[in-house]
Amino acid sequence: MMNAHVVSVVVVVALFSSSGILGKTFPRKEASTLQDNPLVEIADGAIVGTSNVTDKGTRYVAFRGIPYAEPPVGELRFTAPVKKANWTGTWDATADASICIQGSGDTVTGSEDCLYINVYAPEKAENLAVLVWIYGGAFTGGDSTYESYAPDFFLDDNVVFVSFNYRLGAFGFLSTEDKLASGNWALKDQVLALKWVKDNVAAFGGDANRITIFGESAGGASVSYLVQIPQAEGLFNAAIIQSGNSENLWALSTRARQAAFQVGSNLGIVALGSSTLLKGLRKADAYEIQTAASSALTKIAASNPLRGLPFAPVIEVESNGAVFTKNSDDYLKSGQYPSKVPIMIGHTSNESGHAHGLPELLRNYLLLFNVAESYLAPYSLTTSAIYRSLAAKRIRLTYFGFASLTRKFYEVVNFVNVDQFTRGIRRFAENVSPYVPVYFYVFGYMGQIVGVNPFDGAGHAEELFYLFKQPGEYSEKDLVVKDKLVRLWTNFAKEFNPTPREESLLDGVIWPQLNSTSSDLEYVWLNSTLSKALNPDEKEYRFYEDIFKNYGDSSFSTY
Repeated sequence: MMNAHVVSVVVVVALFSSSGILGKTFPRKEASTLQDNPLVEIADGAIVGTSNVTDKGTRYVAFRGIPYAEPPVGELRFTAPVKKANWTGTWDATADASICIQGSGDTVTGSEDCLYINVYAPEKAENLAVLVWIYGGAFTGGDSTYESYAPDFFLDDNVVFVSFNYRLGAFGFLSTEDKLASGNWALKDQVLALKWVKDNVAAFGGDANRITIFGESAGGASVSYLVQIPQAEGLFNAAIIQSGNSENLWALSTRARQAAFQVGSNLGIVALGSSTLLKGLRKADAYEIQTAASSALTKIAASNPLRGLPFAPVIEVESNGAVFTKNSDDYLKSGQYPSKVPIMIGHTSNESGHAHGLPELLRNYLLLFNVAESYLAPYSLTTSAIYRSLAAKRIRLTYFGFASLTRKFYEVVNFVNVDQFTRGIRRFAENVSPYVPVYFYVFGYMGQIVGVNPFDGAGHAEELFYLFKQPGEYSEKDLVVKDKLVRLWTNFAKEFNPTPREESLLDGVIWPQLNSTSSDLEYVWLNSTLSKALNPDEKEYRFYEDIFKNYGDSSFSTY
C-alpha cells in the first residue's frame, strides 16, 4: 500500500553530480537542501522519488530510473538480462535514466546502460489497477521518458502507471539464428521488467493481480509476443494491443543472421562463424555498432521492405534460454499459447496514411514494387515460387490494375495499410477469440492536437495523443475524446472490460466481445462518439483469406 510504504523523509534536492550522471545511490550526509520526498522500500533497496500534480489536480508520486537489470555491457551484450543486484543506501529515482542507444550517424544517442523502470502512482494509492506501457518505434527507437509518454491522464483515472526501457536495434534483437546468439534480447528485457513489476508494484500502491500490459506499434507487437512467451505467464492479467502484433509481416525478422553478419562486415570484423562474429562485436564500441547496424538495416530493408524488419523478434532455435520458438499464427490458432488473458486489440482507420512520415517513406519503394512484383505477395505465404508469383499477380491486379505503381501512390498507401497492419491485426483477434474475451476497436478520430493529416482517416499512432499528455493545444472535442479513450483503457485495467456498465461519457455503449462462432466481427468505432459496427476492412480481409487458402502453405508464421 502506498500509504504504508511511502513516507516523508529528509532527502537531497541537489541529487546530481556536476557531470549530470543519473541512476546512482547517494548518501544522506551529502544533503545540501532539505525537502520531503517520497521514499519506497523494496527488496532491492530504498528508492527516493518526487511528488507532482496533474493539470486536473491529481497529486501523484513518481519514481523514475529504477534499475531492473545489470547494465548489458561487455560479456552481457547480446545475452539475456541479469537481474539488478541489491544496493545499499538510497537509489536516486528523481529523473529519467538514459534512453537505450538508438539513431544513426550524427544522431546516435543513448546508452547501453539503459534498463530502468518508472512507476507513477496517485498519492496514498492502495491496491490500484496497474497499467504497464511498452513503447513502440519499429524496434529501433523509443523510450519511456516522461517527455515522451506523460501518464497524467491515466493518473487522473486512479491507476498506477509503469513504463520501462528495453534494448533496441542490434542491441535488442541481433541474432545469429543459432544457440550462440539466439536473439530476442529485448523481449527477455520485457519479461524481466514484468517480473520486477509483479514483485514490487504493491510497494507503490498497485495490485499485483490486476496488471495490464499495453503497447502500440512495435510495443503492441511486444505485448502480443509476451502473451505467447511461456516465461511471461502469470506476470500480467490482461493485454491491450494497439496497431501491431506478431501476425504482422513487419514484426518478425526473417533476415536476422544476414543482418548480424552485415553489422560485423560494416565494422571490419572478418567472421565465417557466429563465435568469431560475437567475439568481435562484444569488443566493439557501442556507438560504432549502432552506426554499423543502422547502415545494415537500411541496406537489408531496401532489398524488400515488406519482408519484415531486420532487427526484430525472431523464431529462436530451441534452447534453455529461448522465449519464442513457434510459428505465431499456428500457435495462436491452436490455443496452445500460455497467457489466456482478456485482450483489447485494434488499429487506426488508416495506419499507413500518416501525417508524420510513413507515406513519404513509401515513395522510395514504388519503383521496386513495380519491378519486383513477387514482393507484393506476403513473405510468409509460401515457399513455392510459382504460387508466390500467381498470388502476387492477383494482388497487383486487385490493388493497382495494370498501370505502373509509380503512378499509384494512394493505392500503395491503401495496400500497405492492409498488407502490413489491418489484416494481421484482425487475424490475431480472430485466432484468440475462441479462448479469451476479445474486444476489437478501430480508432478514426482526426483531432486538432494531431495537426493536419493529408490522408483520410486517423494515421498510425494518432490515438496516443489522447492517451498521453502532449504539448500543444487540445480542442474541446479533443479533450472529450481523450476522456473517452482513457476511461476505456482504465476500465479495462480495473475490470478487464472496457465498458463494464453504461456510462454517459462512453455514449451508453456496451462493447461486445468477439463471438468466435459468428462469421461477423463486431467491434467499436472510436471517434468523437462511440458506436458499434461490423467487419472492419471486410472486402480486403476476405480477399487475403482467399489468397492464403489458394496459394499458401499449410503453416504460417505471420499473416
